[in-house]
Order: sequence, then structure tokens, then C-alpha cells
Amino acid sequence: PVLVNQETRGSATPTVYNRSGTLTAGYECQAQNEVPVGQTIVWGLLILFSGLVLLAKFMLYVVYKAVIKKPCINLASWYGLQQTGKNRWTYRSGPLRKKVMVEYTGDVDQEGKPHGLGHWTDSDVNGEHLYGVFRYGVPIGPFTSAEQ
Repeated sequence: PVLVNQETRGSATPTVYNRSGTLTAGYECQAQNEVPVGQTIVWGLLILFSGLVLLAKFMLYVVYKAVIKKPCINLASWYGLQQTGKNRWTYRSGPLRKKVMVEYTGDVDQEGKPHGLGHWTDSDVNGEHLYGVFRYGVPIGPFTSAEQ
């Protein structure tokens, strides 16, 4: 005879049931559908990390953009923007708030913003180099752009 481990296979109860009009002795089986603890932990961690990723994306793409667009936020202090020389600035970038240098060479307006033909250089890892036409601090083109 084959021995069945009751704990892992389920339980069987002796019973008599009717099949095709006759009484037959048999066993009514009840399977145990328990999920292993390790599998539950893995699924729980997966759901937790997925939720954290969705929350981070929401914070970055919705909340952060809404806060930055509000006029009551002083972006110069938010990014730690400081003018360190004529047409040269530093600001804090990224989650570690690394100090980055920006330099502009070219024509400027009365407020000192890039205006006319010029070259913008950003020392950040993903910083841009823009060559072209600027209007009141905004590149309007035609211009060429390249990341470092």
C-alpha cells in the first residue's frame, strides 16, 4: 500500500455516495490549497515595490511638475542657483544635489539673459551644449544641441 502524507496531500473522508443508482463506498477528498509562506512573501514584496515605483512616478510627473509651475515657488533657491561670474552660474542637480556649472558665451539682454547668437554649456553629466539663437534666455533656434 502507498502511504499518503495527510498534511501535504489533503484529507479523505470515507463516505457512501450514489452513482448510477447504486450505492458505492468511496472517499470524498478535500484538497488543501495552502500557498507556501515563501511565495506569499515574494508576492507581497513585489506588490510593495510596484506600489512604491508607481508612487515615485506620480510624485515626479504630477506633484513635482505642479509645484514647479506655481509662481509662489522660488526656483532660484529651490535649485540653489547662484551667479558666480559674468554669464556663469552654478546650481544643484539630481537627488544628491550635486553642484553643476553653466556658462554662456554670446549676446545678452539688459537683464543679462542670453539674447542673440550664443553658446550655452552645462557641466552636468546629462548637461547640454547649445549653439544658436536665444531670446530673453530661451533658445529659439535654429540651434544645435548635444549632451556631454
